Amino acid sequence: MTGAALLLKNNKLMKKNPLNPEELLCNFYTLTNIISQRKAIREYNSQKIPIELVEKVIKIACRAPSWYGLEPWFILAIGEEKIKQDLYPFFNQQKQVITCSHLFLILSYRGEAFNWETDLFKRKVLWKYNRLTEETYPEFCQKSLSLFDPIQPKKISIWAKQQCFILLQNFLLLWTSLNFATSPMGGFQEKEVIDYLEKNKLISAGKYSLAVSFAVGYPLKIELWKKQVQEKDWKEIFKII
Repeated sequence: MTGAALLLKNNKLMKKNPLNPEELLCNFYTLTNIISQRKAIREYNSQKIPIELVEKVIKIACRAPSWYGLEPWFILAIGEEKIKQDLYPFFNQQKQVITCSHLFLILSYRGEAFNWETDLFKRKVLWKYNRLTEETYPEFCQKSLSLFDPIQPKKISIWAKQQCFILLQNFLLLWTSLNFATSPMGGFQEKEVIDYLEKNKLISAGKYSLAVSFAVGYPLKIELWKKQVQEKDWKEIFKII
C-alpha cells in the first residue's frame, strides 16, 4: 500500500480532506523536508530581510490555534540595531541577538491584564463569539472560561505563555521554508527585557510577559544548512501503546 493510500484509507478522512492522494502526499513530503531542514543557526550575516516579507510571515504565523481562539500574544519584530544592542546584555550576550536581521519577541498577556474583567479580554471574547451580548457575557465566562477569573492571575499568565509556543512553531517552519536561519532563545532576563521595553514605550506597562524569543536572518555560511542531523535512538524518545 502506498503512503498516499495509507494516509487516505479512511473514507471519513477522504471526505474531510479536499486534496487528492497525490497532492496530500506531496504536502506531507514538503512539510517533512522543511521540518528536517530546520536547525538552530546562530551565525548570521548583516543582510536585512525585507519588511514586507517580515509582515507577511507574521500574519500567516498568527493563524496558530489557541484555546478558545483568544490569541494571548503580541509580537515585536526588532530590526533596529540600537534596540538589539541595548537588549544584548539581557540575553546573556548571545551573539545572534545583534547579528540577526530581526529579533522576535513573543510576548504573552499577564493575568492582571487579561481576565474576564478587563476590556481587552472582553473585546476578544465578544468578537470571537458574536452571539454573546453584554448581558450573557458574565454567565458565559463563569461557565466556560473559569480559568480567566481575575482572582487567579498567575494561572492565566502561565496559560498565556504556554500558548505562545504553538505560535513559535509556525514562525520557525515558515522562515525555514524560505531558507532563512532561525535560533530560538530561552536564555534571557525577562524582567530586564520587559522593563526596557516599557521604559522606552515599546509596549504598554504592566500588560505583558516575555514568553519566548528567536532570531532570524541570512546564515553567515551556506554550509550551515548542509550540516547533517544525527540519527536518533527513537526507543529513548517515544513509545506507541
